[in-house]
Amino acid sequence: MFLKLDLKSGYHQIRMREADVPKTAFRLTNAPAIFQSLMNRVFKQHLRKFVLVFFDDILMYSRTVEEHLEHLRVVLEVLQEHQLKANLKKCSFAQASVEYLGLVVS
Repeated sequence: MFLKLDLKSGYHQIRMREADVPKTAFRLTNAPAIFQSLMNRVFKQHLRKFVLVFFDDILMYSRTVEEHLEHLRVVLEVLQEHQLKANLKKCSFAQASVEYLGLVVS
């Protein structure tokens, strides 16, 4: 079973200290790399076990419905803990196949 999550506004969800906000520019040239680093860090213990992450696209895979529900709980807890929000309209839950990064995964 597969689950695909698309995070809302991608790297615009990166939080920074209030004191640093005036130092930011309109164009953040290294924001994608910082966001990928954040995603790798927050999902580190789950990567390649049941989660793959590419920027704001998350793919979760499970063998059974029970395992899928447990993995879903873990992924949602990680997102909640780090205050990351998904775009529900672009998410797919409990699918036999999903499109991920332009490929059909089944």
